[in-house]
Amino acid sequence: MERRKYKRVKTLTFVVYSDGKRFLKEFAYNISLHGLMITSRESSKIGDSIEMSIDTNDPIKAKGKVVWVEKKDRSYNIGVQLKSIEKKAAERWYRFLNFPMAMAAA
Repeated sequence: MERRKYKRVKTLTFVVYSDGKRFLKEFAYNISLHGLMITSRESSKIGDSIEMSIDTNDPIKAKGKVVWVEKKDRSYNIGVQLKSIEKKAAERWYRFLNFPMAMAAA
């Protein structure tokens, strides 16, 4: 049974993010309207706030919170809940996910 509230879109896109102590450039493998999974060489702590730039045709700046971390061999899968996206970037985010703007209000 699927527990997610929002549909995930499988993708492969660069994400540059910072937890205030370090900057990392990693990949996001799946994303939704309100979250994404980053695969990283370095772990993060649950509860960490991060700032990120998601590489679309025109990078999208967002803030998020680490909600889960899973070790996988030599890397970590990091679940990030999006807390805010630049207002001017919101429409591009929905287009990137192929969602109509009306779904944002749902």
